[in-house]
Amino acid sequence: MISTIKTAVKFLVLGFIVFQLQACTSQSTVEEKKGTLETSPEVAAFVESYYASLSTDAAQRASGPPLQMSARVGPTSDPDVCTTGELYGPFTVSGDSVEGGSSVTVSQPSVRLANLGELAICMIVTSPVNATLDAETDSIFVEAEECNQPPAYIGGVWEGDYSCSGSCGTESGFVRLTILQDEYTATYGDDEAFYEGNVCGNTFKYSGGADTYEESGTFTLNGDGTGSKTSSYTLTDGSCGGTCSDPVLTRVSEQVLFDDFEGSDLDAAYSPVTDNTINDVDGWTIDINESQLIVSDVTPDIINTTNGGTRSRLLLSRTFDALGDFLVEFEFSWESDDVSAMQYFDIQLHPDVSGPRIAYAGYGDGWVSSNGQISSGIASATYTSGIDTLAEDGSAFVKIKREGDTVQVLWNGTVVQENVSTGNLGRIFISFSHYPYDNGLGSVSSFGTLSVDNIRISGTLAP
Repeated sequence: MISTIKTAVKFLVLGFIVFQLQACTSQSTVEEKKGTLETSPEVAAFVESYYASLSTDAAQRASGPPLQMSARVGPTSDPDVCTTGELYGPFTVSGDSVEGGSSVTVSQPSVRLANLGELAICMIVTSPVNATLDAETDSIFVEAEECNQPPAYIGGVWEGDYSCSGSCGTESGFVRLTILQDEYTATYGDDEAFYEGNVCGNTFKYSGGADTYEESGTFTLNGDGTGSKTSSYTLTDGSCGGTCSDPVLTRVSEQVLFDDFEGSDLDAAYSPVTDNTINDVDGWTIDINESQLIVSDVTPDIINTTNGGTRSRLLLSRTFDALGDFLVEFEFSWESDDVSAMQYFDIQLHPDVSGPRIAYAGYGDGWVSSNGQISSGIASATYTSGIDTLAEDGSAFVKIKREGDTVQVLWNGTVVQENVSTGNLGRIFISFSHYPYDNGLGSVSSFGTLSVDNIRISGTLAP
């Protein structure tokens, strides 16, 4: 949790001076809506010397113009955080203490920023007299409690009863939570609100809410497999708030697939698909080694002498319980013999019964003298990063996620495509393909190596 905002700086200020720091809180989550402003020994020494310089008379020193300190907190993307950030203060600094006590209530927007992983803090110090500034920005920091426990698995749909009480009154009823987990991070939603946060051990700490209220709390995975949740909330207009408890939550559906390709054999759940002429291959070399599914050869059934012919493709199909909202993640890598490689890899998402393809994402190299590109599609919309935008050899971590009808494709954490796509997800295809090309004039394509490290699929079971 964020326990302190420490001002470990020598505050010798000329008029009005501000500076800003970005502080990362990876795998840390705000537990309490309290922050602490704390004067360091350096600050205390300066404050003492400042007041001492006003007069040698103790009474005059006590009545002299005071120093003031403020803090503004906002997103790192805001270049004007020093004027637009959430304001804490001003606080009057005297001796080694902060007037009015050292604890301040932290707002829900600041809690949410901390839970997202990074925030900007602008410390503002004002002085009624001229002096000089001697400060190191890296000595201002947010002290965070790091997670040193592996995350428990909490993904899926949870159901139970809740009750709330406080200045807004009392309320109780049935609740249904959908948690999507990405190792140390997770999101969850109910009928009206959305939350996000971090998972450490068996604890998921989150913040979020809806248009009318803001809420933060803790979800705990209990030893018997049930869940429990506690939280506090305030209305966005500040009129009232309260606390809520969901003492017993039962998981009614889970993430549906995780495969890290351990062992030496391909899971029998994967079925090779080669019954379509355009996809036929005469053979392939496939191996599972060091937790990777590796394809190092796709033998073509047709050699193309012109552009625009057929690919030789190996498809591995796998089905599972149909999902509405989902998160599909996979890591893969490619190696080319040289720029002559013409090869493709993607994960394709399909409906459980019938209907158009929902989405796909991966890598494509369709040029005998150039390197490849990112390739993805959502419904009928497609995206490519452009010829030669990827290295000859490389790897990537890809996510395809859907919330509501909106699907996003992320490549190494960056959104590369977003569009609407419907249909329940119930099948994936792992696709390895090769464009066999020989124009008889020396341009001959090759196939290097394509490998998959792991695949994880989570989501909410379709009704």
